[in-house]
Amino acid sequence: MDYSRYTARDFVLDEYFQAWVFEQPASHEDFWQNWLEEHLDKKDEVEEARELLLSLSFAQAEVSQEQVSALKARLMHKIVAPKPKANAQPKERIITFAYWQWAASFSILLLTSILLYFTVISTEDTLSYHTGYGEIQELVLPDGSVVTLNANSSLQFDADWHAQSDRKVKLSGEAFFKVVKDSVPTAAQARVARKFIVETQEVMIEVLGTQFNVHARHDETEVVLSEGKVQLKAGRQTTQQAITMKPGERVVYTQNRLEHQQVEAEKYLSWRKHQLIFDDQPLKIVAQTLEDNYGVQVIFEDEEMQNFTFRGTVPSNNIDVLLEALSGIYHLKISKEGNTLIFHQQK
Repeated sequence: MDYSRYTARDFVLDEYFQAWVFEQPASHEDFWQNWLEEHLDKKDEVEEARELLLSLSFAQAEVSQEQVSALKARLMHKIVAPKPKANAQPKERIITFAYWQWAASFSILLLTSILLYFTVISTEDTLSYHTGYGEIQELVLPDGSVVTLNANSSLQFDADWHAQSDRKVKLSGEAFFKVVKDSVPTAAQARVARKFIVETQEVMIEVLGTQFNVHARHDETEVVLSEGKVQLKAGRQTTQQAITMKPGERVVYTQNRLEHQQVEAEKYLSWRKHQLIFDDQPLKIVAQTLEDNYGVQVIFEDEEMQNFTFRGTVPSNNIDVLLEALSGIYHLKISKEGNTLIFHQQK
């Protein structure tokens, strides 16, 4: 295998490289250390690939047996061991079938997670993560902070994460953050805490260690604090006065207006448990949720229906339950045309 032409992305998808990163088996250490000594120009690519592999956290994927079989067939067809050094001992050249079974199994998990469920786009300067409609995914950032991305959401941050004075991410959509404390050394050998900053189109959220939810869609940002303390700067201008939030508070910023109130935080975090909680919310909000999370457009035959209020808890992974509930409560007929739902008032 000629690794000299590999990019960071190629390394990430290489089974032999994955085995070295996750130390399975440990004997690969000699090969990769020797290879790196001979290819110093590839050090940055290798480090980037290692960091990306170690930062990914995969939820168990629900994949059909046909998909697994097809992926396994592709992997077993292309797996080829790198050529060992000429002076290697014979025992070092032996790549057991058990190892390749492990490599194939791990690669199926890796490729399934990346290809079927979680899009990771890497450029020279940034890493971007994106979930599709109806998907919830969790990822671990390089500092150990955990981010759970709701459906149809994206998160972006600098690839050179550790070199930044602040830990800064950009969010579009919705995510729940569990932020750990982190610090960097100074010239005086002291350590200074690194801020964690979430940017949306409307606001900047600054924390040191906390848990909170951010919903950023349609020129509106909503922040609900579960634990700790955050500072929110409206308008993303550093000159703006910061709002300090306490646990159980909700702040909504839209069109230069702020709404600040005490709430039951768990109602706004229910999506992480695959639940949708509606608390006397108008159907136009329900329709917007369907569009944002599932890519479904809702059309009301009678505009007055948009103001009907709905209270209830339904599973987020089965929208048919929600549609049946709405149909029964309001005596609606809901028809589907392609990706569009039409709400009709039954007479």
